[in-house]
Amino acid sequence: MNIPGAFPSASTIQFLLDEEEKRIKEGEFRFDIVGRHLSLSKTNIAFCSEDCTAIVPKVTYDVNSNSFVGFSLPLVEGRPITNHYRTECLAQLESWFSSTDKSTLLNIHMIQPITSTEKASNPIILSAYGTNSKYTSLDIIRRWIWIFHECIEKNIRIIGFSTDGDPKYLKAMRLVLGFFCFIT
Repeated sequence: MNIPGAFPSASTIQFLLDEEEKRIKEGEFRFDIVGRHLSLSKTNIAFCSEDCTAIVPKVTYDVNSNSFVGFSLPLVEGRPITNHYRTECLAQLESWFSSTDKSTLLNIHMIQPITSTEKASNPIILSAYGTNSKYTSLDIIRRWIWIFHECIEKNIRIIGFSTDGDPKYLKAMRLVLGFFCFIT
């Protein structure tokens, strides 16, 4: 269930993560950090989940990445372009404010370690970034395939992907399974 405004903004999520010393750069996928987390859990097997939730649109300046956060990041092959909104030019910033969508959704990718012990392991954030829902089911499939391959490179075995009942994600799952639809 998505509740609009349940998460005030991407900057609030970042503040909470700063408290845990787990800095996330918007749109960056943290495969190395996930790998270290899994090794502490004594496993390399995990499940990946992805979900979007509504946020209050807000643009802020991130000093650490020297970029503006809160605009909807463009996607290439389903992946967000990190630091896309970096500029030293006021005219460029004004142009973005007048012509670029602000993020209305926060897309979060989580990794849940699968352990053979009885002790449960905490999930970890792989990536988080603002979006405006202007992506396709094929973008989702490309992103999942890329995540799977990047994890293999880091000796992380993803055994599945999960998400909620968003129609784009359901279509992506149907396409991957060949369940009453086909990629053309």
